[in-house]
Order: sequence, then C-alpha cells, then structure tokens
Amino acid sequence: MFLKRPSDRVQALCAIPLLRDLKRSDLEAVAKMTHEVTRQPGESLLRQGDMGTEMLVLLEGTARVEVDGKLVEEVAPVRVLGEMALLDGHRRSASVIAITPCTALVVPYDRFRSFLERAPEVQRQILITLSKRVRELLAERAAQTETAEV
Repeated sequence: MFLKRPSDRVQALCAIPLLRDLKRSDLEAVAKMTHEVTRQPGESLLRQGDMGTEMLVLLEGTARVEVDGKLVEEVAPVRVLGEMALLDGHRRSASVIAITPCTALVVPYDRFRSFLERAPEVQRQILITLSKRVRELLAERAAQTETAEV
C-alpha cells in the first residue's frame, strides 16, 4: 500500500485515536512529514531499548509487541506504535516485530517535535487523548482486580 496522495495519508491519520481529533490542517501538516516503510515477517518495526526517533502508524499487516522477549499483545491496523518514546524522549519500552508483511507510515521525531512546538493546540489535544487512555487503562485494571477478587 503506497499512499502517494497526501489525502490518503490524512485519511490514515484520521483513524488514529491520538490524532483523530486534530483539525484537518494539522493532520495535513503531520501527513507531509511522513514516509512509508515495509517489513517482512520476523523483521523489527521497533526495538526495545532504542531511542524513540520516530512513531509508526501500522497500515497493513499484523505485528507482535514484546517486552523483554515476552508477548504482550498482537496489533493490527490502524495502530500507532512508538508514540510514548516519541513524546517523552525515553527509550522504547517494547519491541514490535512483523508477523505478516507490514506497511507503516513513519513520523520522524525531530519534525513532529518541531511541529508540536509551533502548535500548542495540538499539544493540548494529544494530552487530552493520552489522559483518556490512562483513565481507560486504570478502569481496565480495576475491573481485572475486581474480577480476580470474586
């Protein structure tokens, strides 16, 4: 899947919870900084411990997420990968390895960071989205704990 037209990339970005609430012009700006990569089964998309130099948007294929070599989950399109390291500058907390042939959009750290510095409203929207994700994770954990106690 080669997304030649910027509108195709914007459409792909609209499917991402982290970015979907951004204005069209902001999505277009992010789309312009992306490029596509492909990985074959067994190849790494991201490696645990590496510096977060990019965020990926999985467009095609399935991949496994591993922490310390242990399977955490399998992911499928459309999924953002590596966003935590992109946002906080820390090393990657997990590896992502292609199970099937994968295609992803790459959002480079330096260009994305520069964009965020010029767009405080985008920063705010991303913070809101991340806050929602944390709340959802906490609710899931509470539900799991409650179920385990029964």
